Amino acid sequence: MKGLSPGKIHKTELGLVRLGVASPQKASEEFASLMASMGGAGTVLVQRQVRGDVELIVGMIRDSQFGPCVMLGMEA
Repeated sequence: MKGLSPGKIHKTELGLVRLGVASPQKASEEFASLMASMGGAGTVLVQRQVRGDVELIVGMIRDSQFGPCVMLGMEA
């Protein structure tokens, strides 16, 4: 589960990511916790957690000075 809030980019550092949510009750608790962390202004994204050997992050922003910028990171 991830809390999505306008202007908040680094979700993990802000405590807006919850892993290992394995039951409906835990999902409900984590949803309430995420909404409280965002002050009620935001949404919660629920995704299946995939286990693997490599973690990948991809991001994009359109900067007024540099134009389109792409970020890519990988951890094995």
